[in-house]
Parts: sequence; C-alpha cells; structure tokens
Amino acid sequence: MDPQTRGWPSALVAGVGVGVILVLAYGCQPSAQPVRTSPAPHSGASSSGSPAPELAKSSSSDPSAIKDASSVQLVPEGPQQPPPHPTQPPQGATVAPVAQSSPLAAQVPQPRYGRRQDPPSAKHEDASDSTSHAPPKPKRGKKNPVDPVQANGPIFQNWPKPRLVLIFSGQQWGYIEPCGCAGLENMKGGLARRFTFVKQLKKQGWNPVAFDLGGQVRRQGRQAQIKFHYTLDALRLMGYGAVGLGPQDLKLPPEEILTELVDESTPLVCANLTLLDFPAPSVRVVEQGGIRIGAVAVLSPKLEKQIQNDQIRLAPMHSAVEQALRQLKQKQCQLLLLLCYASVQEARELARVFPQFHFVVAADRLDEPPAQPQKLNQGRSWLIRVGHKGMYVVAVGVYGPEAQQWKYQRVPVDARFPNAPEIDQRMAAYQEQLKELGWEGLGLRALPHPKGTQFVGSQVCGECHTKAYQIWKNTPHAHATRTLEQLNPPRHFDPECISCHATGWEPQRYVPYHSGYDSLDKTPHLRANGCENCHGPGSRHVAIEMGEVDASALEVQAARASMRVTLEEAKQRTCLQCHDLDNSPDYIKLGFEAYWPQIEHHGTD
Repeated sequence: MDPQTRGWPSALVAGVGVGVILVLAYGCQPSAQPVRTSPAPHSGASSSGSPAPELAKSSSSDPSAIKDASSVQLVPEGPQQPPPHPTQPPQGATVAPVAQSSPLAAQVPQPRYGRRQDPPSAKHEDASDSTSHAPPKPKRGKKNPVDPVQANGPIFQNWPKPRLVLIFSGQQWGYIEPCGCAGLENMKGGLARRFTFVKQLKKQGWNPVAFDLGGQVRRQGRQAQIKFHYTLDALRLMGYGAVGLGPQDLKLPPEEILTELVDESTPLVCANLTLLDFPAPSVRVVEQGGIRIGAVAVLSPKLEKQIQNDQIRLAPMHSAVEQALRQLKQKQCQLLLLLCYASVQEARELARVFPQFHFVVAADRLDEPPAQPQKLNQGRSWLIRVGHKGMYVVAVGVYGPEAQQWKYQRVPVDARFPNAPEIDQRMAAYQEQLKELGWEGLGLRALPHPKGTQFVGSQVCGECHTKAYQIWKNTPHAHATRTLEQLNPPRHFDPECISCHATGWEPQRYVPYHSGYDSLDKTPHLRANGCENCHGPGSRHVAIEMGEVDASALEVQAARASMRVTLEEAKQRTCLQCHDLDNSPDYIKLGFEAYWPQIEHHGTD
C-alpha cells in the first residue's frame, strides 16, 4: 500500500522534551555528568561522533564451538546500566502466509507596564520558599562524550558466525525515536538505529530475521494512529517475519487495524483475534539461512477489558495455539516461535502445554530484557522478554545442522548504531504530516487551566521580577522552542515535543491550555518554556499589580500567593511533569537538589 494514501506515520518518542522548573536536559547538566547536548540532526552518524563498530568477528564458524541448547553458555555482556531506571522479507528469504474548529490559543493582550503599589503591610515573599536552601551550585564544564560500548557493554563477544540470527522486539509503546533531551548519545531506542543493527548483521552474513511481540502504541488519538502505521511500514522495511498485536494497538479504531490486516504485505498475525468478523492471520512462515521458521502470535483474553471494543473478540489461547500448530506441522518448520502478549505466568503455561515451541516471547514489566533467558522444558525452550520502549532487542544466534544450538545476546539500541537514512526520511515525512494536520487536525482541544486564568508570557513577568527573569533568560528553558525549530526535521509541530518546549501546554497529556502556545506567528510571547509553566498563568496577578482591576489588600496577597511554588512542590510534582524518566533520566538519578542551583531564583527584586 502506498504510504501516501495511508498518511505517513510515526512519532517521536512519546517522551516530552523539556523540564518545567528545572534546567532543560539540552546542554545544561550537573558537572558530575557529561554535558548533554541538543539532539543532533538525524544524519545517519553516530551521536558520539564515531562510526558504529563492526560486529564481533570470529576466526571460526564451527558450530561445534556451541554447546547443546540445554547447556549452552551465555555470553557475558560487560558492564550493564542499572535498571531505572518496500515491504519485502530479508534478502534471500521467502514468506508463506498460511490461511488465515476553533483556534486553540487566543492572543492575550499585553498589559500596560507599571506596577501596583504594595499595601503598607505587604511583604515580598520568596516565590520558591525562602525557608529552604539548595546546595551549592555545581560547576559547569565540558565533559568527554559518552562511549556507548563502555556505558552499555560490548555485544557478540566470542560468537562464531551463526546460520542465522533471530531478533526479538516488542512493547515499543510509541517510542519510535529516542528523546534527545538528555543527549542522543546517552539514550537508547529508535527504529532508525534498530534498522542499522539489522543491516550490519546482514552485511556480516549472519542472516537476521526479526519478530515483534506487539504493542506499537500506548496512547490514543490521531497521532497514535499515524505512529502505528509508520511503525509497521518501518518493520516491513526491516524484513520482519511476524508482528503481533498488543492491547493498546487494538484500542485504535478497528478500521485502522483492518487496513493493515488486509494488506498482502502485512506481517501482522494473531491466532485468537477476530476483528469486525475478520479473523486475523494465524501463523507466518519464514525461511532464512536454510531454516524454516514458523511463528504464532496470541493475545491474552484477560486483556480484553483494557481494549473495551465489542468489535474485537479474543478466543482462548490454548485452542488457538493448538490449531496454529496443526498448520505449522504441515509446513515442516525446524524452529517454532510463540509471540505471547500475555503475562509471564501465562506464557510459561503455554510453553508447558506446547513444548514444541523453541522460543516463547512474553510481555513483561521489566524495562530491559534479562541478561539471560529463562530455560523451560529441560532447556528445550527459552522464555524471551524484550523490555519496554524499544531500548533493547534480543538476538539469538542459531547453530548446528538441526538448528538446536543457540546463543543469546541482549542488545542495547544505543548510539553505536547510527541512524538509518531510510527511517530518517520517513521521520521527516511524519513530521511534515503533523505540520499539515495542525493541532486541530490531530484532534487536540484546548483545556481550561485549573487556575482559570490566562498566559501572558515571561517578558511581562520580567517587568517586576527582573533578576529572576535574567536568570531564566540564561537557561536552556528560554530557548526551548528554538531547540525544536533547529532540529532536522524540526519538531515544533509535534505535540509530544512542544508540550514541554513552549509555554501553556499540559505536559503529560500533550494538549494546550486555553491561551497557551499555538504557533510562532500567533503566540510569539509564549515561545519558550517560560515562567508560567511552573507558576501558572499570570493574567489576574498581572492585572492586579498593574492597577487594571480594583482589588483589596487580601485579594492582592491571594493573587501573589497563587503564583508561588515552594521548593517542595517543585521537587515532588512540578519539575517531574517534564523531567521524567523518559526525557531526563539524569534528573531522576541525581535529583532535584543537583539541578535547582542552575536556575535558582527568588521572588521580586
């Protein structure tokens, strides 16, 4: 299907871009960590500036170097990161499918400059709690770039050349690209990097073929639909043999899923799914490296409540798998895979009942895959878990005349793999589609702010808060929108980025507030991550201070108090709206106290 007829898909990592009260992850970080630079344009070059390393080479491809699958020694991976934290199969492969509007942001008039005289008893209180004291401001300095191999460990050490490599992925959840807020060289994930990994394996003659558990999206709405199609286009381009479906995928409009299922090139498979009375394909068969591989995918009926769609039916997994195995038996497959979007417990039970499967892939809550697989059925089967958000894939090397000798590798999708230009081109088309649709075309509707007031812009704040304003001007917050404008392709039309890179958006829901940022032309005064993202819209406070409305002394104090944010509030809630694990992992690791000194500001002059 022509991608243009379907609308170019995809999406940035659902991650939000910039912090609220804390320093942006772009460029300004504590001295204890390497400097995080703005995300580099997707030029296909490694973010660390060095070419991607060649895969580990072996002087021997002798399969006798590999033990039997039940006793195979797994390759050590070196130092590990602590947990948090078109359309064609691979070259030489054959695939045999088996039966089956209103403007969102209003212009806010700029109030007259000037300042209301304080009542005699009024005191200027610290806007960030004068009773609290932050630690000394850390020194800033340029650090050496991060070496991804040193940070995340080498891969494929001491591997002989395999007959083929099985690649397992899944639970991407819309993170099609790493958020660059902490520096791309420091972050994992991305379809463009994954494609480079696949191409490197092909270049080495390792015959890769990939399979995905499902779970391409996590959110709903037009942007999620575009992401879903974009991701499937990318997986086709990589030559995926089979792709399952997750519960959030099936929360998309049924016609969006059906469009993919009826496409002759679809890699989608789900043996127990019926959608709009259309049964999804049950199995996929791929031949690679002289080995025939049969894949079955199922989705746990226990997840049906999450889907909440009466046009979708999920049959019991056991009966669906049993029928699928009959089909695969006729195809004389040497390797059998079960993509089981279900709990680990359910996956283990299926592996016990159907020991014919060599690899069972399960959904899991782990952020990253285990360093080793879990062996089932006396080592004849492996349980594979792939982690979340596309930060890792799992590679299994297959050896021996009967394809029953295996090696396992957890692969971090990091900056050692430059972006594949084929995916970067699609990302540019995706961003262009977001631009053409606009906020309204994406189905975004502005929300009223909980304070019931309007945004005025940081320059207005600076008329009275001159010192705080100058501090803000010298932080990355002040050029947050410009950061997105300067990327290639630009990201300031992407709700998932602009929500933390401009003033007046709800950062976790990716929607604007009334009177929040709309565009560079319509709302230039909100072109930055400004004061009001942390302190709230200031229209009433400004109107009172400028003498534009009559207010009692109590009302003056109440309006001022409504703008204050204590350090504890900032630490526990405000900053985390943007400085979350996906977009600012160093903030989560180092904490508020390490970042606050870089933007410390206090009340009026």
